[in-house]
Amino acid sequence: MTQEEIKKMDRRIQMVRDPFGTGFPSFCRLLEETSQKKGESREEILRQLMVWKIKSRL
Repeated sequence: MTQEEIKKMDRRIQMVRDPFGTGFPSFCRLLEETSQKKGESREEILRQLMVWKIKSRL
């Protein structure tokens, strides 16, 4: 995924209220939609997002 695509996905995730609590199904749906669109696994999409988040915070 490009940085621009990751940024867009991050913005969509930030719109989900409590993404690791009650909003977890919505978070998983975002991962699934992106993985199908990109032809990559959900785990790979999540890995790319986490690496980008970590690097952007340093």
